[in-house]
Amino acid sequence: MRYNKFLKERISVREYKDKKIDDNLKENIKENINLIHKKCRDNNIKLSFLEDGNKIYEKLEGKAGYSGVMIKSPYYIGLEIKEKDYKTLISSAYFTESLITEIENLGLGTCWIDVNDVSDEIKKELFSSIHLKYLISIGYPKHKIKQMDSPKEFDYLGKRWIVGKRPAGSSPTSSRLSVEEIVYKEKWGNKIGTNELENRGLLDLFYYVRYTPSHLNKQPWRFILENNKIVLNTIEPKDKKNFIDLGIMMYYFENIAKEMGITGNWKLLDINSENVEDKDYIAIGEFKI
Repeated sequence: MRYNKFLKERISVREYKDKKIDDNLKENIKENINLIHKKCRDNNIKLSFLEDGNKIYEKLEGKAGYSGVMIKSPYYIGLEIKEKDYKTLISSAYFTESLITEIENLGLGTCWIDVNDVSDEIKKELFSSIHLKYLISIGYPKHKIKQMDSPKEFDYLGKRWIVGKRPAGSSPTSSRLSVEEIVYKEKWGNKIGTNELENRGLLDLFYYVRYTPSHLNKQPWRFILENNKIVLNTIEPKDKKNFIDLGIMMYYFENIAKEMGITGNWKLLDINSENVEDKDYIAIGEFKI
């Protein structure tokens, strides 16, 4: 699988067939969840395969998702996050997105669903845990997956082509920040030219990570390119959902970089949480180049 192609063509599926997943595929998904838990080694993060899709949908309809538009699917992945520190949020999204790539490679569709605003009472009834923050819908897409020509078919997050209904109140179009808008040289706000990025072999990397999904299409990531490292910053650090978006982006960044022959991993920086509320942006990680 080529991660750059996968990310650029990523599809968010909102309508599914009422069809059971093959038992072998279910076992494959469960095995991948177990492998992720071993890799993650964080007791504050837990993924689970949820098979009673109808019950979950009926209880969450009008309560979960964007503007209360719940996605109906035969199965879901549950993501529990017990701590809300930024490192846990980033890791939870990073590893969940790695699971999503495996699921979509099995020929299934997926979509992130925000359940942060669902009451603890309903969460306890459905999941026996108040810590479940996100669901991932899973199933066979109801419609043939293909890229469509009309911009009206863009996902409301502006992140992927969408199959199914767009939520009420969502934007019909998508806009992406250019590479020049998300990458700075040496310091915040200092623009860098695409020729310099191309000469350093980094232009394609930054081009493709622009396709990373983000809540409300915020695209909160900003990169500062220094001599031997890339410093990752987030705008609006007081918005914790931005750290979910950053975790997803960091997953694709690392894997696309590896495909380009750039080896490395993100190193998360220590953040003084007391200062976050007053900041327009903060540095959260470094990637050696």
